[in-house]
Amino acid sequence: MLDNDLYTGGKIINYEEGDQSLQRDRIVHREDLEDQLHTIKQGETLTSIAFRYYKKSKLWFLIADVNNIENPTCLKIGMDLIIPNYKKYNL
Repeated sequence: MLDNDLYTGGKIINYEEGDQSLQRDRIVHREDLEDQLHTIKQGETLTSIAFRYYKKSKLWFLIADVNNIENPTCLKIGMDLIIPNYKKYNL
């Protein structure tokens, strides 16, 4: 479990069919000297990349937010990603 509630300040979205979802606010990146650069290789996912750098695959959303990735299943081989220093976000 993450230390902070990522959905604080989030929004409930009601759909016409009666379904609901909870949308969280995106994390705003603050550049840091400890940020790293990663080039996507074949077979990698945001969860595998998050595990490689953070040892916590559940932090994939941080990499997605910082790199403005809307669909985490649409990564392109050779794409460069900023791997932010997650410690500054208190996650």
